[in-house]
Amino acid sequence: MIELNGHKFAKTDSEFIDSLFEQGGTCYGFYKQYKNRIILQDQHHKPFAALVRNHDGNHFVSCTDHYGPLRYSFALTSQDEKLFALDSMGYMAKCEYIDQLANELIN
Repeated sequence: MIELNGHKFAKTDSEFIDSLFEQGGTCYGFYKQYKNRIILQDQHHKPFAALVRNHDGNHFVSCTDHYGPLRYSFALTSQDEKLFALDSMGYMAKCEYIDQLANELIN
């Protein structure tokens, strides 16, 4: 399980179900971890955001699979920024926070 800005994300369905009965609260959704990225999904396994590490650096972006394969945006939507409390941060603070997240979560 990972936690981002107070929102928990479960790795498996059983971890999600267990969170329903824990004191800390219910998970917001799920996550899938890959070599250079983590895909965040809602409670229905629909991807909505990704933490990506590539040759340009670390990026936190919105994504969708509405039209087949996973498609990444260039940034987070305003709704996703509010969810992760990035809307009140300045540009450099966001960059540092995203780098910190990527270093903690991506191998």
